[in-house]
Amino acid sequence: MSLNVSVITTVKNEETNIVYLIDSILKQDYKFHEFVINDNNSADNTVALIEEFSLLDNRIKVVKSGNLSIGEGRNTAINHSSGDILALIDSGIAPSEEWLSNVV
Repeated sequence: MSLNVSVITTVKNEETNIVYLIDSILKQDYKFHEFVINDNNSADNTVALIEEFSLLDNRIKVVKSGNLSIGEGRNTAINHSSGDILALIDSGIAPSEEWLSNVV
């Protein structure tokens, strides 16, 4: 039985890293249900980049919040997720293609 996995992250001013993160999540060998990204009031192009990806893949969801701590930002993203399993990842990481299958 395959469980629905929600990948969760929170970002702030990550325009230099967000493309690598999203690209690496989209290349995962385990099919995930959704990728929920909480934007913590970025002042750069982070949100625009996420929204571009979300137009190409409807599994990507952006949630916009104010100045929250990392924990509060993750909790906000979790509250907008619908998966059976949560996989949390930091925004500055570009995991290998096997990361999610190893986590699940």
